[in-house]
Amino acid sequence: MTAPRATPTFSFPARLLLLCVCLLNSGAHTEVRAQSTAPQQTLALASADTSRGIELYQQGNLPEAIKLLKKASKDHPTDTVAWQFLGLALSQKGDTKGARKALEKAINLRFFGLVRVLDTLIFQSNKYEDLSVPEREAFRQELVRRYQAAFESVDAYLQLKPKDTGFWRAQRDELSFYADNTNKPLAEATVFHAGDVTKRAIILRKPEPEFTEEARAHDTQGTIIVRMILAADGTVQHVLVLRALPDGLTENALKAARMIKFQPAIRDGHSVSSVVTIEYGFHIY
Repeated sequence: MTAPRATPTFSFPARLLLLCVCLLNSGAHTEVRAQSTAPQQTLALASADTSRGIELYQQGNLPEAIKLLKKASKDHPTDTVAWQFLGLALSQKGDTKGARKALEKAINLRFFGLVRVLDTLIFQSNKYEDLSVPEREAFRQELVRRYQAAFESVDAYLQLKPKDTGFWRAQRDELSFYADNTNKPLAEATVFHAGDVTKRAIILRKPEPEFTEEARAHDTQGTIIVRMILAADGTVQHVLVLRALPDGLTENALKAARMIKFQPAIRDGHSVSSVVTIEYGFHIY
């Protein structure tokens, strides 16, 4: 996915809007909303092989659909729609193993896209409060679109009854929550971004998750990213895993996240719920 070219004269808000436009349009076949019955605008935005593969899938021609969608995913490894429809086609054909692999790839790409959008504003710039109302709305709608796309990929994956069904069902439910809440007008919101509050939530205690022996044995390292609600009543709610690690590390990160202690954000003199994104690093020294 090609990032927009920045020039020294672009303000941060301008760069954000350019990024949103870029993410919506460049390489659109990798990020258009994929579902079992694709609308015409999806077919128009998809790559030629992906578009034709979707049409064949909808017509019930699974062998030819799979052939084209495999080609599309090989030629464009980040083509999320190709991976998702390949998974759907393989599932209908009865190839559960192949379907699971393709849908797992689609899910990974969806969550990578979510992290990338959040990263532009939260981890690097932290400038949401500097955006105008239309600019904030553009950012929020981009998040909504990506939450919905990730929801669809996870929902399709759940149809295959994976071993970790409980985890993925929870992920699906949280994606639905975040999409619905982010899509609300600010006047109706019950959960706010940091820039929409008078005083941000203050984290008082952030327990570090424990490393597991299994992770040490497998030399598993990396960063887990979670998105959560620091609720007005002082509880941690709606924990969504944006980037996971195996060998029990994600489970330990979730446990640690739910033990966070904080002072809720303030808006118009009242405690309110706010959304935050937190990283947990696991490294072997």
